[in-house]
Amino acid sequence: MLELIEFAAEFVHHARKEAVKYPNVSRGDFTNRQSNAIAAMGIARILRTRRPLEETDLINLAVTTTFPKGQKYAEMIALRTIYGEVKLDFSADVPVEPVDESIIRDNQLTAKSLILEDLLDFLQLDTSVVHEDKSEELKFAEELEENIFPDITEENDKGIKDQKKHLENVRKRIAYEVIGGRRGIIEHNVTSDETLLNVAREIIVQMIPSIDNQHLIYSQILGHSNLVSTISRENTVILAANLLLASEMRDIKEISHEIEEIRQMSELSIQRYYFLFRMYRDILARFEVSEDYYAPLLQGILDLLQQLLRKYTHDLSDLYQNSSAFTAEHLDREFIKEILDNTAFDTPTQSMREAMELDALFGTNLAERIGDQIHDRFEKLDMDDLLGDPLNSPIWEDAVREKIKELSWDELDKFSNYADEVETKNINEDRLMETIQREMLERMISQSRTFEELQESISKLRKKQLSPDYSKIVDQGRKLKLSKQEMAKLTGNPLMYLKSLMESQQVSYEETKSLFGEHKLTQDQMQELANLAASKNQTGVLGFIAEDDLSLALGVIQGKHNSDGMAMEIVSAGGGENLLDQWFLHGKRLPARFRNIVKEAAKQVMIDLAKVKASMLIGSSEAGNLPEGTYKPYMVGDDAETIDIDETIENIIMLGKSLDHVTPDDFVVRKTVNGRRCVIFLIDISGSMSGRALASASLATAMLLTAFSKDEIGVALFESNTHVICEVNEDIEIDVLIDEILELTARGGTQMSRAVLWAREQLEDSQSADKMFIMLTDAMIADFGACVPDFTAISDMGTTSVLIMPEMGYGRSGIQNIVESVDAQLVHVRDWRKFPEVVSRVLSRV
Repeated sequence: MLELIEFAAEFVHHARKEAVKYPNVSRGDFTNRQSNAIAAMGIARILRTRRPLEETDLINLAVTTTFPKGQKYAEMIALRTIYGEVKLDFSADVPVEPVDESIIRDNQLTAKSLILEDLLDFLQLDTSVVHEDKSEELKFAEELEENIFPDITEENDKGIKDQKKHLENVRKRIAYEVIGGRRGIIEHNVTSDETLLNVAREIIVQMIPSIDNQHLIYSQILGHSNLVSTISRENTVILAANLLLASEMRDIKEISHEIEEIRQMSELSIQRYYFLFRMYRDILARFEVSEDYYAPLLQGILDLLQQLLRKYTHDLSDLYQNSSAFTAEHLDREFIKEILDNTAFDTPTQSMREAMELDALFGTNLAERIGDQIHDRFEKLDMDDLLGDPLNSPIWEDAVREKIKELSWDELDKFSNYADEVETKNINEDRLMETIQREMLERMISQSRTFEELQESISKLRKKQLSPDYSKIVDQGRKLKLSKQEMAKLTGNPLMYLKSLMESQQVSYEETKSLFGEHKLTQDQMQELANLAASKNQTGVLGFIAEDDLSLALGVIQGKHNSDGMAMEIVSAGGGENLLDQWFLHGKRLPARFRNIVKEAAKQVMIDLAKVKASMLIGSSEAGNLPEGTYKPYMVGDDAETIDIDETIENIIMLGKSLDHVTPDDFVVRKTVNGRRCVIFLIDISGSMSGRALASASLATAMLLTAFSKDEIGVALFESNTHVICEVNEDIEIDVLIDEILELTARGGTQMSRAVLWAREQLEDSQSADKMFIMLTDAMIADFGACVPDFTAISDMGTTSVLIMPEMGYGRSGIQNIVESVDAQLVHVRDWRKFPEVVSRVLSRV
């Protein structure tokens, strides 16, 4: 029995190994992610169908999860993996091919594979794939493919001289296609040419009630047209089979009966048979079968069908439908005039499109000739009809532009939204719709009746990444008698607008942030705004500036009266989370008098955030020795803190002893058990962890310290050196730890071994039953080899290890090394604001 996960792993392994031998296939197309996808989809299929997987299911999973260009290759590898062409050996000593770093996409691949294996065990699906020996069928398939898909160059060189022998080969090739290629050969147990042709015949017979044109033609080449004609009850299928068979005749007189039947057919039937025989010709050409040898009357039948189609062509729509039956020579002036005279043009857009496509096909000028006739019809169409079927034609454009001039602001608003949903047929129509939509939006500006409508019109233009015509905005603003402030806001110059606001009122942080939105100020503009805000005591505006440059916001208020108070207002104006970013980016460069103010504010923010976000994590547990609930006599060596005073007094009274006769045996102690958790933190403060990466790590640490405040906690920092902040046997206040954290500075290299040794010793000394080891690092570790023995020892203790990555760049090989050596859970925090949500998913499984 071949297990699902083993197949998934082996398929990817061999696909990567063999890829170099095949053109247009890359090793990078097959990764461990695909292995997981195959296993997951296989499990889903088992659960949905409530049956074991078969070989064809596995092959389908392998092909489905492969890029289109490599699917044929994937099918071959899957077949070889299943049927023994590639030997399966899952022993531990099989060398594992190294994976390129560029292939690594997910650092929890091992964990995901284990989860899938556990799920299979739980569902008792270990034997979920039924396996049979199909080596004989596979061998036949490979030999057949070598014969029916010969080398193109060799075939062109020698030519095709023996048409009879070539036709036999073509029939095998068609049979191979009909039964579904290799998978069909395996499924139908095909091991000979005879079986191949018989199975193809059975499949075609099963199709007869609703057989399509391609398989009708295949039945003819395979020699089964008589069979189709005999079995079918559909007159159209019977006639089609007979006509295909008739094409083998050499004298037109031999098919006089069929020709008479053709002449009596309806226009729709003639169209169908014409396209059938056009496809027949194309298929014969594709397989390089000579018409003269195999279908000598094919051209005669096509000529007859063409004549009848031209006879049935009365108007422009007929000409468009039957265009393949015509050549440019057939379209003389008299014929075209007759066609146009018979055309009603009830659907002008469709008629114009058909005319344009016919012009492109035959080099005619139909679109120009019908322009005058349908111009009035375009003008009578509603805007919904015009926009619903866009046409890259001047007549359509003129009609739409005339409609735009008649629409109110509300109607323009409606149709500009409607235009977003219109499906165009080509790139030219895409560009045309963009132009029309722009004209509608610009027209909305001139039709605006209020400041809000004008603002909405401009906003729509900008959302489409179109630049508004400022002269039109100004003209309309004057008509509406808007103020300078309103005009500044509308013209997209928020700096000008903000300046005018600051002249007359205090502007809050929220107003400033809302005003600028996604607009970014240059450094010069930021400096200009900061100077003006400082002169106007606009602390809300300076709070907005402080989000990007705290040093600038505080620097411009130095020397001002009440600068300390202003500094307090500035740092508290924006979001507290932004203040933490700014502290780690600019804290060391702040003016000395403001540094303590900002630090205290940042400290309070971090404490508050840590408390709030820590509540989202799992709850803490008591550390060290905990009372068990039962008692025993005191013995030398017992911890004096475990003596229960009340129980001891009651025991002495019950014994009737005086104090002079009390002995140590009379004291009663509570039995204890070990506490449940010891948590050791290592925080990377090397040079690569500067700025926001250090802010992320610091706040993450504060959250975790708060969450585990009742546990045994050990905290150390590391760079080139290791700095211990507290050990597991120390009591330390959280706010003292946070004060230390805020003073962190990224520096030095990343020497982790001494810090890991310290962590190991701390965990060994702890009396707690559960142990956690949490590392915050970007994994750019210079001495990883020296860490391995201690990582292994930590893992052997049964410690739960968590590796937390900041949002910045990191060492990919370092990640994989740590995850594997200490069996760590990986948490990649791209945005530290989402840290509690991300890390709680890991910790909740502890």
